[in-house]
Amino acid sequence: MMDSRTLSVLEICEAVLNCPDVPSLEAQLTNLSATIGFSALKALHVRRENSKTSYRFVSAHRDAGWQLQVGRSSPIFSDELIENAARQKTAFTKHDCAAGRTNNPTDDQTSASTVFVPTFDRCGLSGLIAFIGIPSDLSGVIINLLHLAGLYTSSRFAALLFEEATNPTDLTPREVECLKWSSNGLTSSEIAEKLGISRHTADWYLKEATQKLGAQNRTHAVMIAYRKGLII
Repeated sequence: MMDSRTLSVLEICEAVLNCPDVPSLEAQLTNLSATIGFSALKALHVRRENSKTSYRFVSAHRDAGWQLQVGRSSPIFSDELIENAARQKTAFTKHDCAAGRTNNPTDDQTSASTVFVPTFDRCGLSGLIAFIGIPSDLSGVIINLLHLAGLYTSSRFAALLFEEATNPTDLTPREVECLKWSSNGLTSSEIAEKLGISRHTADWYLKEATQKLGAQNRTHAVMIAYRKGLII
């Protein structure tokens, strides 16, 4: 007989699959964290095109309200760890994960366990999710639950965050520039100061770019722009 936590995780996984947009996915990450106990999540997605392999990175932290953020890299995903994930083909745990430590005080500073969940498609490794800040004495049942949650979450990340826009992209240079600064973590006010425009104008450019890309919000727009190679 399944316990209440297992049932809760299964319900959350089902909800993740039915998430219509990025905010809904963020809400389910909040529920999943409260149920299992991790403090941060980082995800790597593999992109293969014309025999070339590249990576896209997403992160979310409990302290930041589980708002999904795109990034150019993540030190927790070393080449060695990615190769190990491709070989293991199942969830695995690392303790005292130094790879997650950086000089950035907002990044992961944890001595607890990190559970890595790899996902695969017909070409091989398609993604890797890290659940960070898990209590070190976690049981095999929790690892299995995280494996299940990672599989469901990864597929929904790919569908919501890295899908191609269905409409033609016709962004102006200014809209691309605003998206690029937004991807670096700048607010509308900071973008406006950089470009010598008003905050209202910066918001307008970002809103136009978001609509043209068929994105749910600014974060989603940045991720699609990365996916389409509009910003580097």
